[in-house]
Amino acid sequence: MRGVDLNSLKSLLLRWQSEAITAHEVHSEAEALMAECDWKELPKDDPESPLYEVLCQLDILNQQLILSEDVPVFLTFLGSKESDLEERWSEWEGYWRQVDFERRRRELQGSDFYAV
Repeated sequence: MRGVDLNSLKSLLLRWQSEAITAHEVHSEAEALMAECDWKELPKDDPESPLYEVLCQLDILNQQLILSEDVPVFLTFLGSKESDLEERWSEWEGYWRQVDFERRRRELQGSDFYAV
């Protein structure tokens, strides 16, 4: 994949988690990375599909109501080449099914960044 690698995404996420950058900055960096990539959707069985998924989600994090509190899940999902891809996808999808997005909408009401 051109334009993004595992270490770049992990670094971006860790900087956000440590509050070195804001959600807006994460979004901007993700948009720039996405513009550099020449890939389209990857199937879940592609070993690089988590990279694509994470970048796509960060590219629209303000619409998806993604917060820095979600960073540990992103990092686990990115995992390593040795970790089981099917299991990572299952945990990723399970996490998002249990998130209380209505609570997030209420908490983010009035935000000039998040689309609520």
